[in-house]
Amino acid sequence: MAQDWDIKPRGEGCSGCQTPFADEQNYFSALVFDTDGYKRADYCEKCWLAKDDETVLPYSMWQGVFRLPP
Repeated sequence: MAQDWDIKPRGEGCSGCQTPFADEQNYFSALVFDTDGYKRADYCEKCWLAKDDETVLPYSMWQGVFRLPP
């Protein structure tokens, strides 16, 4: 079965608390599959560690460092 991938790029802020990411801040990303396809969410460390929603396990997750554009 062919799958269309329309994964959005990293957001400018946390999907949990809506706070913009600061330069050189760690962030965590999760990719989940739902009825509309794959969705990406990015979180600050505090929201990532506080996440306790185990009903939807991510298909993939990773950590990065936010860098402001030059």
